[in-house]
Amino acid sequence: MNHARRTTDDAELVGRSRPSDERSFEELVRRYRERVYWVVYCYLRDREDACKLAQDVFVRAFRALPKSRGDCSFYTWVD
Repeated sequence: MNHARRTTDDAELVGRSRPSDERSFEELVRRYRERVYWVVYCYLRDREDACKLAQDVFVRAFRALPKSRGDCSFYTWVD
């Protein structure tokens, strides 16, 4: 992933996502879905289960964003 091409930083996307801006959250998912998937896969060693659990991680993250303090990076928080 080319970080130099990002026009919006994660903190700004998180801020926009808090009031349920799904497009901003979708960008966060695009940025981190592979990383989250591989972390989950390393524990489960099953591709299908890892895919399902990674998706669940993002659903739960979206629901929890309004309660987040925003004092760490999105990836650190979601991981």
